[in-house]
Amino acid sequence: MDHQFFIDREDYKETVHKEAKKILQIEQWKQSDIGTGKILVKVIKAIELDISNLVQWDAKRRGEKSTSHYKLLIAFREKNYKEIESIFYNFYKKSNDEKSFNQIISIVGRRFDLLAYLYFLKNKFKYLPIAPKIFEKGLSLMGIDQKLNQKCSWENYLEYLENIKIVKLYLESKFDENLDLLKAHSFIFTLAYEKFEKLDSVKRELEDFQVKFIEPQPRKTKISEKSNELMKKEQSLLEIQKLKIEIGNQAEKTVVEYEKLKLLKANKSKLAKLVNLNPSKNPMAGYDIDSFDKNGKNIKIEVKAINGNRFIITRQEIKKANQLDEYYLYLVNMGRVEKPQIKIIYKPKFDQNLMFNLIPINYEAKFK
Repeated sequence: MDHQFFIDREDYKETVHKEAKKILQIEQWKQSDIGTGKILVKVIKAIELDISNLVQWDAKRRGEKSTSHYKLLIAFREKNYKEIESIFYNFYKKSNDEKSFNQIISIVGRRFDLLAYLYFLKNKFKYLPIAPKIFEKGLSLMGIDQKLNQKCSWENYLEYLENIKIVKLYLESKFDENLDLLKAHSFIFTLAYEKFEKLDSVKRELEDFQVKFIEPQPRKTKISEKSNELMKKEQSLLEIQKLKIEIGNQAEKTVVEYEKLKLLKANKSKLAKLVNLNPSKNPMAGYDIDSFDKNGKNIKIEVKAINGNRFIITRQEIKKANQLDEYYLYLVNMGRVEKPQIKIIYKPKFDQNLMFNLIPINYEAKFK
């Protein structure tokens, strides 16, 4: 992923993180600083970096109220330091990140870009910046449907991070290369950035990148004509993602038809009409289909298309599997069979290792 196209446009994030951390000097913060304005000044300066566009902070074009940290500026002018500085001190010096997220929202509002930036400064290996509209579009291009614009919450942020990890895993498998989260983050951003659709020179450069990177040429070694033919026919990244979307959608439709037929056979024609895919459009629902059992009781169905014995499951889906009553996992074998085969598991306990082995994609390492 060390392609010049991304280095030119995205590697600045490492520099932003480094410079902002120098400004914050968190290791020097003291409890006695709370209420003095010292902490708030450093946070504002770390946001207003000339080299950073990770937060909407420049007021020149649309006025101060358009900036994501507007309420921090007001608090500074009115010398309302104590509550804000206490929140920032606990956030950067302690470890209850979920509690801090909601506390920061209470101060600055649901400014997703600002909150994600503050978390990125705390730990660049665990947290990432966000531009909601662009990343919503970018994840969609990767076959991941998550609503981000005006959907600022801790749960949605965690889901966003999980989705970046999924893209990272996919890119690693595609290009046989270990990547950090920021590289996957940069890939999605670059893929979606709207200016690429408007600037011909950049479009041509991106197309050139796709030829060199998404569809790499074989190494100059002696290979058979047959192998060469196979490599030439390799699908592009987006084509593969489109195929994955189609397979997933087909698996969900297969389950919907299965459920309707089940209810019709049980003389529940009215309920058969109510089987729907609405939850699949909501990433925070944690399941895909609302249906009913033969006795008319509402059930929640999570659908996974499989071709073998592996599938991806997110933190949110595991959480919902443990929380929801009447939760079912439908594993739809979309392999080389004339009719998709469905394996039904009632209330799977993913995190108890009774039936599944969860393979962690990432670990957080903490110094002793």
